[in-house]
Amino acid sequence: MLEQSGLVGVVMNEPIQKKVTLRRRAPEKVSSKQLLGETKKLFIHHAGSEYTLRITANNKLILTK
Repeated sequence: MLEQSGLVGVVMNEPIQKKVTLRRRAPEKVSSKQLLGETKKLFIHHAGSEYTLRITANNKLILTK
């Protein structure tokens, strides 16, 4: 039967690929008060740039570059 399919002499020696399920951690929760404290402003350095996270007068969070 292998001769008919053209697989004569072929050795199937490849590893069996298994499906791997990765368990990812849930994102951490941090309060804005823990991050900003009483200053209401935080500077973040990311990928060579500086960002500012601040609380506005309307109590909203704003992230700017």
